[in-house]
Amino acid sequence: MKARPDLVVDNISWGMLASRELAGKYSPEWLESFNQSRHYLRAGFALYDVERYADALAVFERLEAKFSGNPQMKALGLIWQGHMLDLMGKRPEALARYRTAAEMDLSDTWSHGQYGLNYELSPYARERLKTPFKRIENGSLD
Repeated sequence: MKARPDLVVDNISWGMLASRELAGKYSPEWLESFNQSRHYLRAGFALYDVERYADALAVFERLEAKFSGNPQMKALGLIWQGHMLDLMGKRPEALARYRTAAEMDLSDTWSHGQYGLNYELSPYARERLKTPFKRIENGSLD
């Protein structure tokens, strides 16, 4: 019996070893079964960690679409889409994502401890308009 993707994501840590494991199991079909934002975030971060940027971009696009009624999740999805696009050398497309998130004027704070990131959504997006995202390694121990 195949494990449900949401349960796989729920039962794995946020460290690099776990990301490798999760990315190894990941299938795009998983996105159809996710119903919580953390499922998308964890899968997207796992794919980012193993440098599968196009796959991670698809996850963050789905996060934005699924939670389009939630401004914070929409902005978070846009920001991480911008990150993946920057890393893939698609700066004009990244700028469009960052600009949309910046224009939302959200000051909610987000933290991603495994990357040492702590930021306010729209102000951070405005920073990325000036400076492309540079890869940050997952520093979390499993």
